Amino acid sequence: HPLFGKNTYQNAMVQAGYPTAEVAAALSKSYPKDTNRYALRLDSGTERPYAEELFCYDFGTGDFTVEAWVQSAAGGTVIAKKGAPGGFGNGGFLLVIKPSGSIKFATDDGFGFYEINSSATRILDGCWHHLLATRKQDELSIYVDFKKTDASERTNRWKGLNVSNHLRLLIGATDQWQEEYNTYTGSIGEVRIWRTSITYPDAAAWEQTDWITPGLCGCWSFREKQGTDCSPQHHCLNISPGVSYVNWEIPKRTD
Repeated sequence: HPLFGKNTYQNAMVQAGYPTAEVAAALSKSYPKDTNRYALRLDSGTERPYAEELFCYDFGTGDFTVEAWVQSAAGGTVIAKKGAPGGFGNGGFLLVIKPSGSIKFATDDGFGFYEINSSATRILDGCWHHLLATRKQDELSIYVDFKKTDASERTNRWKGLNVSNHLRLLIGATDQWQEEYNTYTGSIGEVRIWRTSITYPDAAAWEQTDWITPGLCGCWSFREKQGTDCSPQHHCLNISPGVSYVNWEIPKRTD
């Protein structure tokens, strides 16, 4: 599978007893000649990618995590599953980069919200950064480049809100038109969605994540310039033909 190294994948299949022909066919399918790493380039007029409603994105009051690699000087909503209406069944969540470099992670149950806002970060310096937001036992946290950021709480309800709804999952925007920073402008690398709270100590741990890790319910790496889902759900993104792609590499950090 693309999230494994090619040799690791081959060795695993051989040890599991697959015939040589099946191993070769699997390697050819999962490791095409085009091995470049791609990211979505979302400009102001680009239709935003989305995944159709799927049960595993309805986290209720439970733990969950959303993450992506981002490169932007403008920010906007990176990942969201929230509509404009309120009331029962209209909860949701948003992960937003504000123009100041502050990051908002908001949850909503259709009647009120609970969110955290980070202090200003350097995430809009035009370089690639890993962004992760997670809810663990009702507590919200934001991580930039695998380091937890300071954040302040803001709410008109309580923690542990039911974020489930019957809407699509959007990348680079939100269906909640009231959001001030609705549309993200810039590039977005691999996106992952989890039905659990997860963090990584560094980029190496992120890159070595096993695609069958329990709780992974969405993983879009944009290999071959497609919206294929590498998670066990295999739930592809709908990507407009007008979306462009750029090459990118995981940055080497010295700090």
